[in-house]
Amino acid sequence: MSAPNNNPPPPPKKAGRAKREIDDRLLESIEAIYADNAEVTLEMVDEIIGDGDPLGDEEWDQAAEDRMIARWEASSRKKSSDKVGTRGNNDDFLREVWRFSLRFMKQAPPIMLSPINGLQFIPTRQKSNFEISSDLFTQAACVTMAQLVVHPVWGGNHRPFVDALIFAALCRVDAKTNISLSLWWPAQCPVIQGLNARLAEAANTGQPLPDTLRKLHIAERETVHGRGDEPEESIFSEALFHIGKNVVAESASKPEQAQLREGIVPFQGKDLNAVKKGLDDMALAVGPMPFSVDDIHAAFKFVGHRGEIPSRLQLRSLDARACKQVFRLSERLGSHLDRFPIRSRSRSPRPSDLNDSDRDFHHVQQRRSSSPADGGSSSGEDNINGSLADETHDDNAYLPDDGGYIPEASEFTSQVEADGSSRKLNPALPSPRVTIDLRPPLSQALAKDEIGQIRREVDKLGRRIRNGETERDRLIAKVRADQAKTHKVSKRRHFDAIQACAQEYDNDLETARSEHTEAIEALRSEHNEAIASLKTEFHQGLEAVRSQCNDQAGLIKSLQEENERLRRSAQAAPSQASEPERSPTPVEKPAQPGAPEHLESSEETETLASILSRRPEGVTFPTLGLRPPVVRITASRDGRHWRLGE
Repeated sequence: MSAPNNNPPPPPKKAGRAKREIDDRLLESIEAIYADNAEVTLEMVDEIIGDGDPLGDEEWDQAAEDRMIARWEASSRKKSSDKVGTRGNNDDFLREVWRFSLRFMKQAPPIMLSPINGLQFIPTRQKSNFEISSDLFTQAACVTMAQLVVHPVWGGNHRPFVDALIFAALCRVDAKTNISLSLWWPAQCPVIQGLNARLAEAANTGQPLPDTLRKLHIAERETVHGRGDEPEESIFSEALFHIGKNVVAESASKPEQAQLREGIVPFQGKDLNAVKKGLDDMALAVGPMPFSVDDIHAAFKFVGHRGEIPSRLQLRSLDARACKQVFRLSERLGSHLDRFPIRSRSRSPRPSDLNDSDRDFHHVQQRRSSSPADGGSSSGEDNINGSLADETHDDNAYLPDDGGYIPEASEFTSQVEADGSSRKLNPALPSPRVTIDLRPPLSQALAKDEIGQIRREVDKLGRRIRNGETERDRLIAKVRADQAKTHKVSKRRHFDAIQACAQEYDNDLETARSEHTEAIEALRSEHNEAIASLKTEFHQGLEAVRSQCNDQAGLIKSLQEENERLRRSAQAAPSQASEPERSPTPVEKPAQPGAPEHLESSEETETLASILSRRPEGVTFPTLGLRPPVVRITASRDGRHWRLGE
C-alpha cells in the first residue's frame, strides 16, 4: 500500500469555485480527510478489486477461472464494459465516481453497487433495444453519486452509504418485501438496533414486513425519543429520517418487482437524489453538519485533482476487472452468498470506526418531529420528479445501444443454475440457491446438515478478514508514520530554506547599503572639491581685481598729489609777479610773445611724464599729439571730489 505512485503530477487547477467561496472550517476538514487517505496507486487498486492472484486461493482453480471467463465473454455486461473509456468527455463523470470511491471508500463502484451488495441499477426510463447494465450508470446518476460518496456522514465506510441507498430505494417502491435487510452501522444506535430487531423478527417468521421500511424506522425513532434516549440517536439514523421524507412512493415496475423477488434492491437516479436532498435537509434542520452536499463536493474537488487514478485509458480495464471479480465472487460463493458477509473488499466496522460520523459532527441536539404525518414534502417530490428526464438514457452514447437485457434474472446466478446437473452427480455438494443476494429470506435457509460446514467456512473467512484488517491497519499506521516523518522533514527543510533566504537577503541588503554609502561619500567629496576649486578661483580673481583697484587708487592718489602741487604752484604764480624779475631757470624758458598760454615749462611737463610713467601695467592714456596734455584738477566745494580736465 505504501508503494510509490507513478501517477503524473497534478494538472493546474481550472477555474472553478474560488477558495474564498469555500468555508475555512470545511476546507480544513476536507484537507484532513485527504491527508488521512493517501492518493491511490495501482497496487492499492489491485488490493481493492481483489483480483491480484485469483488462482492463489485454494478455493479457486483454473477450471473455475475458465468458466468465469467464458461467462464473461458471452455476457451482455462485457459489451457495456467495452464502451467504457471510449466516450471522451462523457467518461469523466464515471471517472470521478471511481476516483472518489477508490480513495475515500476503498471500493470499486462496479463491485460496491452490484448484486454482491444486494443492489442493481436500473434507469428511470428504458428505451427498446438498450442494454441495461448494473454498473454503467447514467450521466446524472454519476454526478449525484460522486457528490454522495465523499460525504463525511458515511465516515469513509461504504456500508452506511449502501444501506442508505437501499433504504431510499425500498421507501420509493413502498416495499414490504422481507429481504433480510441488516443495517450494519452504527451498531450502538438504539434506533438502528430496534429497527434491526423488527426486521429480524419478520425474517424469522418468513412473512413480509408489517409495514413499509420508512414507517418502521419512524416508529422505532418515536419509541427511542419517547423514553428519553433522543441524544443517543446516531447521525446516520437522523439521515435516514430525512431521506425517507424526501422519497416519493411509487409502484415498482416489473423489472423492479423481479429484482425484489430475487432479494436484490433496484435503485435509480431519483433514489440518489432523495439521499442528497435528505442530507441537505438534515444540514438545515439539526445543524451538526451545516454544509450542503454541493458545498462538500466542491471542497473535495478544489483540494483534489483530476490526475488521480483512473485515467481515461485505465478506466476501461479497471471496469472490466471489477466486473470480472463480481462474476468470480458469484461463482466462488455460489449458494453461500446468503451467509458470507462479503461486500467486495469492504472494511468491517471496528469499534473505533462505528461512530466516525458522530465523532466528526456531534450528536444531534435539536430534532424535528418524527410523526408519520411528516410525509414526503412537496418540495422533495418536485426535486425528484424534476430530475426524471436526466435519468433517461438519451442518444449521447453514454450507455450502449446494441441489444439489451433487463437483469430480471441476473446473469450472476446463471452459473449456479448451470451447476445443478453436476451437483446431481455429487450429492455431497451443498444445493445451490437461485440468487446471489447476501441476505435472502430465512424461509429459504439451508438444510441443517449444511449449517456446520457453512459456519466453519464463515469462521475461516472471518479469520482471514480479521487478519487482513490487522495487516491493513498496520500498513495504514506505517504510512501515517512515514507521512508524519516526511512532513516533519519537509517542514524543517522549509524553515532552513526560509532562514537561508533571509540571511542572503540581509547580506545583499548590507552590501547595497555599503555601496550606497560609498557612492554618496564619493559624490560628496567630489562636490566639496568642486566647491573648493570654485572658491579658490573666485578668491584669486577677487585678489587680482583688488590689486588692480589698489594700483588704480595709487595712481589716482599720485595724480591728486601732483595736481595739488601744480595747483599750489599756480597759486604761487601771482605772488611772484610782485617780486623782482628773476632770471629764468634752465627749465623755465622765457615766455615768447605770441606763444599759446597753455604751454607749460619743460620742468613741469617732464615731472608729469615721469609720474605717468609709473602707471600700472595695462593702464594706458590716449595720445594728445606732440605735447603732453595740460591737466587741470578741479576740486568740488566740499573738497571731497576732484575732476580732471585740460
